[in-house]
Amino acid sequence: MFASLGMFSKFFDKGKSFLTNKLVYLTLAGFLRKILIFTDIRELLLFVKGTPLYLPEIFTTINTPVIADYKHPFTEEVVVEEKLDYYFFAPYFIFMRSKAYSFMKSKKKGRIKRKITKRLVKLNQKVD
Repeated sequence: MFASLGMFSKFFDKGKSFLTNKLVYLTLAGFLRKILIFTDIRELLLFVKGTPLYLPEIFTTINTPVIADYKHPFTEEVVVEEKLDYYFFAPYFIFMRSKAYSFMKSKKKGRIKRKITKRLVKLNQKVD
């Protein structure tokens, strides 16, 4: 399952600056908790694509029960999470793009090479 902040963009109907707020990350984590409870999944294998923001807070939100009662979408019974003893376990984290912690020098283009590629892009509308 993939989780992105764009899932809540229609719900909040705000700008992009609001969607990158910590509150939206924690709302997404609460939504993910409910999905995991409904599907009865307890063990997670996490693939982290970029730099994780608020990772400890997200895990505490996933493992903290919701105070308000709500209806189960499949059985229509009222769910009281304070009575449930539901914790999730993530034994493995897989980071897709790991960050280099040493100084890595990248090859730079010279002035003439930049001029030539700029002309090629202007003429052909693509880079070779």
